[in-house]
Amino acid sequence: MSNSPYNDPNYVNPNMIPPQRKGFNPLYLIIIVVVCLSVPCCGILAGLMLPAIQQARLAARKMTQSNQMRQVGLALLEYEQVYRAFPPAYTVDSDGRPLHSWRTLILPFMEQASLYQKIDLNKPWDDPANAAARETVVSIYNDPNSGGPSNLTSLAAIVSDQSIFPGSEQISFRDISDGSSNTILISEVTREQGIQWMEPRDLSNQEFIHLAAEPRGLSTYFDGFHVVMADGSIRFIVSSVDIVALQSMVTRDGSETITSLSE
Repeated sequence: MSNSPYNDPNYVNPNMIPPQRKGFNPLYLIIIVVVCLSVPCCGILAGLMLPAIQQARLAARKMTQSNQMRQVGLALLEYEQVYRAFPPAYTVDSDGRPLHSWRTLILPFMEQASLYQKIDLNKPWDDPANAAARETVVSIYNDPNSGGPSNLTSLAAIVSDQSIFPGSEQISFRDISDGSSNTILISEVTREQGIQWMEPRDLSNQEFIHLAAEPRGLSTYFDGFHVVMADGSIRFIVSSVDIVALQSMVTRDGSETITSLSE
């Protein structure tokens, strides 16, 4: 008789054993419940955090813009110390035609002496001789919130008979009877104004007041804009500012003081 296991009636082929059905593990239910509860909670948490993240980014952009404007303000103050007067809004030729902007004149005070030396100040800013300098991007004049590098400026003076930049004339500290902390030196401006940094063009008093009254007229923010005061301090002027009060900040000899106009 053969000893083959296949002849044994009690032999069971292991390959023919059906898989055993396992019982339900309660741990699976717990995992499913946790996952189902976590997904909507994550969505809610993300929705709550998003405004905070956006506010943090906005604050960082404002800080960058403020720091850049502070450097330009310091350069203007250093210019005043050397020449005993702020630069003119623009230089002129013998016929009184504008040649170059104040932004060009302060380049040596912003570690841009090499660029300054390439500029022919006796020829207009848009003369072919000044083409290379004109197309150079001076990052400190760029609004960090407006995209990539550009030769358009984000900073402008307010040109008015009563401002610190009356035109081709120069104003010194002794001419600011309002006090340097009460008088605007320069303001931020958007690229929409299309002012190239070398261009001897800024904002008239009327343009400044008009843009200040418009949402995002002077900045990329809805809640206000930055200015540099004549003492070098930076102020963020809220969009709800009283226009008459803002006008008083432009003039240098109106004996005005400013309160609750800025943050």
